Amino acid sequence: MTLDAVSADLAAGAGAPAPAVRLRGISKSYRGVRANDAIDLDLRAGSVHGLLGENGAGKSTLVKILFGLIQPDAGTIEVAGTLRRWRSPRDALAAGIGMVQQHFSLIADFSVAENLVLGAEPRRHGLLDRRRAEREVQALADRYGFRLDASRRVGELAVGARQRVEILKALHRGASTLILDEPTAALAPQEVDELFGVVAELRAQGCTIVLITHKLAEIVAMCDDVTVLRDGAVVGERTIAAHEREPGSAARDALEAELAIAMVGRSLPDPPSRQHSAGVTVLELRGVADGHGLGPLDLVVRSGEIVGVAGVEGNGQTELIEAIVGVRRVRAGRIELDGTDVSRWSVRRRLAAGLAHIAEDRHAGAVALDMPLVDNCVLGSHDRPPFTRQRVRLVRREMTRFTREVIAHHQVRVPSLDATVGQLSGGNQQKLVVGREVSRAPRLLVAAQPTRGLDVGATAFVHGELAALRAAGCAVLLVSLDLTEVMALSDRIVVMRDGAIAGEARAEDTDVIQLGSWMTGAGG
Repeated sequence: MTLDAVSADLAAGAGAPAPAVRLRGISKSYRGVRANDAIDLDLRAGSVHGLLGENGAGKSTLVKILFGLIQPDAGTIEVAGTLRRWRSPRDALAAGIGMVQQHFSLIADFSVAENLVLGAEPRRHGLLDRRRAEREVQALADRYGFRLDASRRVGELAVGARQRVEILKALHRGASTLILDEPTAALAPQEVDELFGVVAELRAQGCTIVLITHKLAEIVAMCDDVTVLRDGAVVGERTIAAHEREPGSAARDALEAELAIAMVGRSLPDPPSRQHSAGVTVLELRGVADGHGLGPLDLVVRSGEIVGVAGVEGNGQTELIEAIVGVRRVRAGRIELDGTDVSRWSVRRRLAAGLAHIAEDRHAGAVALDMPLVDNCVLGSHDRPPFTRQRVRLVRREMTRFTREVIAHHQVRVPSLDATVGQLSGGNQQKLVVGREVSRAPRLLVAAQPTRGLDVGATAFVHGELAALRAAGCAVLLVSLDLTEVMALSDRIVVMRDGAIAGEARAEDTDVIQLGSWMTGAGG
């Protein structure tokens, strides 16, 4: 079932007269900053309700309040007409509220059934009754049309199947209202379609779904209602009509534009146009392998082009990035930068030679949360002029000047220049990292998940930055789980599967079906 087919199903029979969940006057402040400002929200029983907003708009705070992870300063929650107050997520679950977060909390070595019954195991003679657990879980999976084997080990499952296990876990615990937080972030196109089929089936069986996503097409296709937050307050809410779901229709385009403007308060720029004037080879990998599942693989990135790397998460993209940047040892093959073999070079030496890197996990590989903005903004080039003299003395004046430029040009919202990175929202942390790396005028930029966690406005800005680098002659390797992003920006696309390149094509010569087939191995 495709996204557009599912949207037609979702449009049918929208809504019961009374809301399943009603929030009134929900407010929450942190250090004087309003995260939620008197928010009202009605969730109709048996509907899919989209929640949109920029980074820092208050979405996460609101759903964490709904799920009992944090306490509001003011406001009320009603479930099925009864006032409720949560002390913890356990209370929310008991009232039928469940949440599936981006990062799964499954035990890989346990079976599907063992993960679901953990904490409430059926027992026989004092021991886990595994057969009973598997029967009960399999019956639940079959009831909702989930293609799952209750006896299979979770570590053997693909990402999309693990997500279904998380959803099933919430249902097993009695959830009738389900919060899905960025559920398609790590899925291949076919897995996205399968997820939408699951959502349609849940809705048909009376579940109420809250969908948080930055992808407007998903909101329009999947949701009956949508609420837009900006600066902690509701700035728009509406029901989505059936004719607005029609793919390629003027009504659908108008609705997506309306929602984008409501989110960011302004019109978005047109997407960057592709250009095909690729120049000399900047990055070349020849037979690169690490001896642990990566490769062997060949890859070329030329000046003035963006090469996109697509693939289901966990298929070697991280290892490829680490090998290029220099944190993973290459046991076979060569990595060349501007014709020079850098396979044995340190990270520092590669950076000095013109490589820049937007890390896929900013907390682990890009920023130090407890350090000031100024220090974070020169990480990676702090040992070179103009930020240092004789490699021992930091030039604070130059560091501050550069930081001011990055913050201003890349629209990073900061409380003050003296703040630490940890005081910034996740989206603004990401914009700081992107700004720092592109401001170095690199020869090669390795951009890993550069818009992860960014709203549509910030995403459009980053896309423009990558396109500007390409126009200036930089070679860009874009590694992203967002296939729409890869398709929109790339001149060439390679797909990774099981640590190797499963397919390659010019962006204009392929489509999501072909890419999805390479990603999943469908069709051989």
